[in-house]
Amino acid sequence: MPRTTKQTSFLIYPALTKFVISDITNLEKQAAVGIFIGPEGGWSDFEVDLVRQREFKVVSLGKTTLRAETAAVIASYLACL
Repeated sequence: MPRTTKQTSFLIYPALTKFVISDITNLEKQAAVGIFIGPEGGWSDFEVDLVRQREFKVVSLGKTTLRAETAAVIASYLACL
């Protein structure tokens, strides 16, 4: 019987005014975490609404807009805590 894998997906969205680190760090030990870093210029409102409908957690890494390379490292680190 195949095992059901719980996956949590995060969209990193710098335009959020509220930064809640616990959204990323309080994960149960699970097999899959998806972290989506936006393109240069950011996510469109349509894209953000679409992922919210699919139960992604939309989170910010703080007030500063980070380079994609930096955001990926920080978000991955936080998910491993």
